[in-house]
Amino acid sequence: MVNMTGGLSDILKWLTGAEVRADRVRELLQVACRARATIDLLEADAILPRLLSATVVRVGRNDLLVSQPVGMAGRVKLLPNSLLRFVVEIEGRRWLGTSRLLGRDSAVTEGGGAIFGYRLALPSRLTCVWHQGAGHAVEQLVCVSAHLRLLADRPVAVIGCVEELSPGGMLLHTRTPADQAWVGRHGTISARLPDPAGAIEAPVTVRCAEPADASGRSGLIGVSFDRAMPEIEALLSRMSPRVRAG
Repeated sequence: MVNMTGGLSDILKWLTGAEVRADRVRELLQVACRARATIDLLEADAILPRLLSATVVRVGRNDLLVSQPVGMAGRVKLLPNSLLRFVVEIEGRRWLGTSRLLGRDSAVTEGGGAIFGYRLALPSRLTCVWHQGAGHAVEQLVCVSAHLRLLADRPVAVIGCVEELSPGGMLLHTRTPADQAWVGRHGTISARLPDPAGAIEAPVTVRCAEPADASGRSGLIGVSFDRAMPEIEALLSRMSPRVRAG
């Protein structure tokens, strides 16, 4: 299980680190291509997102080709113009990117055969979400909504987008005005995550609450789970075999 004794606020500080753009994005993905690295995909705009795996086959100037994605039930077809979030491990670091599906494509193998898959737009940036030796791991890949209900004399309901997830907690981006007075309050959070986690409902405690600012940046609410979440551990283990205790 991931060590989260520092709380989600510490994780936030840790995550504001390595980010690459432009040519460096292409260079990193070319390294992944040469290594035939596995790329984990999540359908960000699907009603029920599926967690998929593929291989980086080719990297072009403005796009990349991945092999036919495979899910829990075998090979799957992607919807045209789908928005995809992905995580790929490159030289001991796991990088998060967002891309748009451009269509079907194929590549010729060294033996003269063909690899069929999908062409994705080259992401404008990659963000490092985990590296070897980190004391904890957070996967920034679950782009689904969550419903947070806070318990008090005046109950509060918050709907937000899950931006960061770990076995110990969750971080939400929300348009609901976040109040720092919520820190320490208890409540319940529910969300439908990709398999194998599925639908969850769990007791939580608010650990951080940052209000939205005048620039339009959404508010942030970080919660810790008040019980063990083996289903989330299973999900993150599916995405990152290296998730481990700090």
